[in-house]
Amino acid sequence: MHAHLDALKNPILSPLDNPHFYANNPSAGIRQRSHQTISTTNRYLVPFPTSIAGNRCYTDASTTPDTTTSNTRQAGLGVFIINMDVQPPISIFIKATMQDSSSIIMAESAALAFAANLLNQFQCRRSTILSDNQQLVHFLNGSNNFNPPDWRIKPYTQIAANILSTTNLQVRRIKRNQNQMTDSLAGQALQALRSNQLAYSSSCTNPSYENDCPVLRAINAVTINSVMVLSASCC
Repeated sequence: MHAHLDALKNPILSPLDNPHFYANNPSAGIRQRSHQTISTTNRYLVPFPTSIAGNRCYTDASTTPDTTTSNTRQAGLGVFIINMDVQPPISIFIKATMQDSSSIIMAESAALAFAANLLNQFQCRRSTILSDNQQLVHFLNGSNNFNPPDWRIKPYTQIAANILSTTNLQVRRIKRNQNQMTDSLAGQALQALRSNQLAYSSSCTNPSYENDCPVLRAINAVTINSVMVLSASCC
């Protein structure tokens, strides 16, 4: 603790933070630009998502890799929510499908739009959507939400952008290895879609809700174009 306080009072500049370093080392500008690029890339990265208070909502999608053709294909969507504002915490698992995805970012935009709409239904005090798609996260946090990187995703990014502008909801990025639960949910949803196992199922084992689960009611109230929920569970 004392060492930390001393460091705050007398910060030691690293070469990257010391302007004299660049004056005496012209070639160091390359390293400065590299440092700035890394900082921009990690701008919205959350190293430890479990430290986030409130609702943590993880989203992901599973589909075939993008190709040069514009053919649509099936995709599985996964949404995993942990509400830390209640005790005991509530966990929500959602598997959904999309029949006409044209790209990976389109499927992930649809999953994120669904999650944003659902969290808005909950009217929670604080919520964070976590995605491992850097391009999507940076776009939704940018100043211009009217020109998406792929125009086919605009219906979904516009839903998310509209909700973000009127709520305390925020979108942040996590690493792929921190998004394994939703990756699994999305993969299971895609497999069910390919096997034509499309019967909807839901369950709630939270004793606080008894026979009337507000979470499942909220999920049923969310409608996103081309997205169909396969299963939802609250526990």
